[in-house]
Amino acid sequence: MPTITMINGMERFNAHVWREVSALLQKDGVAVRILRFHDGHVRNHDEALAKAIAEADVVFISLINDREDADWLTAQLKRSGVRTVFAYESMPEVMGLTQVGDYRIDSSKNASMPKPMQAILRLITKGRDEDTLYAYTKLTKAAAKLLPLMPAKLKDFRTWLSVNIYWNQPDAVNLSQMIRLILRDCLNVKVSVAPVRTIPQMGCFHPDTEELFADNNEYIRWALKTKRYRRGQPLV
Repeated sequence: MPTITMINGMERFNAHVWREVSALLQKDGVAVRILRFHDGHVRNHDEALAKAIAEADVVFISLINDREDADWLTAQLKRSGVRTVFAYESMPEVMGLTQVGDYRIDSSKNASMPKPMQAILRLITKGRDEDTLYAYTKLTKAAAKLLPLMPAKLKDFRTWLSVNIYWNQPDAVNLSQMIRLILRDCLNVKVSVAPVRTIPQMGCFHPDTEELFADNNEYIRWALKTKRYRRGQPLV
């Protein structure tokens, strides 16, 4: 069974979401072992985390921004020999651990990114290195439109960017599809992958549906259609 070891800085607050992810994958018969750790495990040089890295087929890292943590993770990954590492939203030394097929990130600069992406980053940051993380976040919002235009030679970068798109829309459905994408593109597991479900930054929610409404009008149309609201009724 493939093993994915997740090391996420805020992981201690998201256990309930990952329980839903596991349930969705099990329901569809997707066999995968997901081992979850947070920055506290890294800080304490946790033996269980070291063992999980050694056993992993894929390591996923986000929100690790301490130099000592970066050094320890680097040593563990070198010792393990794991071939696939996704790193996001972290300090350059951690981003530099990225290994997705032939795609790498140079921790000292953005030169390892394809030239079109370098150009977009320069436009967003105006040459300021301190804005690079902000630029990555903004870039992912446009990435869904860019992906179909990428040539086959950029397939590994496309995988890294695609995973980031799902990661930045982090509900249980999107995260389960992210895991399926990693299994398909990195470990050659035959699974289908549904398109990312975009979560609006602001909107309306109703507990009777999993749909997220981008504005009042969308919500009212749904409420009228499902007879939860009739025109003329008061709105709060």
